[in-house]
Amino acid sequence: MDRIYVLYDPVCEVCRRCMQFLRDEPKLVSIEGLPRDGLTAARLFPDLDRSADDLVVVSGEGAVYSGADAFIVCLWALRDYRGWADRLSRPTLRPLARRALESFSRHRGVLSGFLRGSDEELRDRLQASEELCDDGLCAP
Repeated sequence: MDRIYVLYDPVCEVCRRCMQFLRDEPKLVSIEGLPRDGLTAARLFPDLDRSADDLVVVSGEGAVYSGADAFIVCLWALRDYRGWADRLSRPTLRPLARRALESFSRHRGVLSGFLRGSDEELRDRLQASEELCDDGLCAP
């Protein structure tokens, strides 16, 4: 496998930031991010259901991965994370990868709202959250 296509939700701030992370990291495999509802994705993958809310990765050879499998393939494509991909693909840790991605996906709407705005605005929100917790206003 020498290329993967990552189909992501372009409206989701978490998805966009994750895609930026994939673009910025050193790669062992070429990664092309495509908005899942975009014309390029429709042209390249006309038979693929792009309406699903799961992370979807398509290899250059046409293999389709979704959910935890797609997450592991993304890690596998990155130089500094291939070891983690190998570990998470083993039967002992595979359920952890699935549960982590499901939890992350379930809460991505809230996370997206939190991440919107500039880096300075995010910093201010994080500092305000820390101050609230320091004042004892966070749930244990």
